[in-house]
Amino acid sequence: MLLEEAKWLGRELQSIALNLQNAKLLNVGSGTAVKTDDVQSHQSEYILRPLKEKLVETINTDIEAGEGVDLVGDLTDKAFLDSLEKKKFNIVTCNNLLEHIETIKPICDSFQTIVAPNGFLIVSVPYRYPYHPDPIDTMFRPAVKDLERLIYGFELVKGEIVSGTRNVKYPNGEVKQERNYFQTLMNDKAYAFRLLIRSLLPFYKFSNWWNTVRYLPYMFSPYKVTCVILKKI
Repeated sequence: MLLEEAKWLGRELQSIALNLQNAKLLNVGSGTAVKTDDVQSHQSEYILRPLKEKLVETINTDIEAGEGVDLVGDLTDKAFLDSLEKKKFNIVTCNNLLEHIETIKPICDSFQTIVAPNGFLIVSVPYRYPYHPDPIDTMFRPAVKDLERLIYGFELVKGEIVSGTRNVKYPNGEVKQERNYFQTLMNDKAYAFRLLIRSLLPFYKFSNWWNTVRYLPYMFSPYKVTCVILKKI
């Protein structure tokens, strides 16, 4: 998650929560506490901690178990969806997840079940960001209108493409801010060398090669993410 993305989401979530009675938030694809508290501590600083201070109940769910994951389950599993529906979450977030899913539609359809009536769905997806398999990256890079069309049963409240910086913690403990791919490569020479070698091998896993090199023309462009707020109709 980009630093400015976390700030944007934090502001919007707090504003929504203040106008809801008994705000209850489900964080879909949360990852573990190591990710949110250490590697990307700005998620805690600007999103999770302020919500906790405002007594917003926040539940983390992920398909894999780990520290900080409250509910483990698959959003394509009807039994799991039914259990989430009963909890009546009036805020659901899904940040930087959809680009790592091979088939997006079932996940987007699940939001209709998970989000309580008149509740809010907040989604963010990279818009201009390099290939980053975790374990896959489909290179799904939607604009605001693309997300609005993809998720049925909701109306767009707000949408914005946010430019931002990566906060990266390197093995020596140093944290660096990177605004574009060039800065990322300059900060990690070993990764830059691997990328150079990989760019010379198109015959090996061509689709992965293409996803890797197709971003190079944007090397000096700022990282960007698409953020939308949707309300259930």
